Amino acid sequence: MSLFFTADTHFNHDTSFAVYERGFSCLHEMNTVLINNWNSKVGPRDDVWVVGDFICGNPMTIPTILGQLNGRIHLVRGNHDTDEYMPYYKRFLGQKIFHIYGLGGTHIVTAATGNQVLLKHQPPADHVIARNPICIIHGHVHSKELFTYGRPNLYNVCTDAHSFMPVSIEEIVSDLYNKCPPRYIPLTMKSIWGL
Repeated sequence: MSLFFTADTHFNHDTSFAVYERGFSCLHEMNTVLINNWNSKVGPRDDVWVVGDFICGNPMTIPTILGQLNGRIHLVRGNHDTDEYMPYYKRFLGQKIFHIYGLGGTHIVTAATGNQVLLKHQPPADHVIARNPICIIHGHVHSKELFTYGRPNLYNVCTDAHSFMPVSIEEIVSDLYNKCPPRYIPLTMKSIWGL
């Protein structure tokens, strides 16, 4: 069982988003690429934390999308995961979706170290991060930059930053090492990631 993170998949958002924002030829192509990429990394017993903006557009398409995705999904709501989608997601609680968290995010405990990581759709402002050493995994920004504001404790899992694929916890740790050599990683970061 492996652990993956993603955000801002925007399945079924609309054609203009797929074409003009992401460069696909049509919405169907975007959905197909996202589903194929997801399933190429995620197995049926893996856990995937979706940190907001999962499925957009017509909520009636939620069962079709969920039926094509591998893994056990844990959803942290984003600004596009509005109340109209919740009844459709809740039908899959305990089947494909195992948790639904609010816009405030949630803390998870890393199994290796017992330390907390905050999962939140929108990253906090830079001045807030400067005072808070906890690692925050987020989406929302639709940037290809892995570290928002250049900070190694603010990791962007937006699908746009990861070739439209979920990112594993091992990849996050590797990116952290590439961003900041271990001797410069703050002690709190070392204990969070088990470094």
